[in-house]
This record gives sequence, structure tokens and C-alpha cells, in this order.
Amino acid sequence: MPLDATVAFPIGTEIDFFQGGAGQVVFAPVSGSVTIQSVGGALKMFARYTAASLKKIDTDVWVLVGNLTL
Repeated sequence: MPLDATVAFPIGTEIDFFQGGAGQVVFAPVSGSVTIQSVGGALKMFARYTAASLKKIDTDVWVLVGNLTL
């Protein structure tokens, strides 16, 4: 996810993701500046045909929920 200074998504923004292909979707925050919170620190979608959502809860802080894996 980009820094708030780069792309200022409003707090409360939700973005849905769907993994339709064989490649794994990996969520990568900007190093040291953006935080993505998820259960167990999982930042990858589990498998093909799964979904996940990101919700911005504060400046440079997002929550990731869905069918995730480490």
C-alpha cells in the first residue's frame, strides 16, 4: 500500500481483492511507513478464487481480512 502522502485514501476506504489466477496475491506495505494489520501477520491470499479486503483505519494504517495465509 502506498504512503498517505502519495495516495491520500480517506480513512474508512475499503478495497476488495479477488485472486482469479494461479499467481499468489501478496500485500506489500511501503517499508517502515505503512502498517497492514492482519491475523497472525498473514499478507498473502490463500489460493485461487479467494477474496480479501483492506480497510484504512488511520493514516498509513490498514486492516486486511479475508482468506489469508503466511
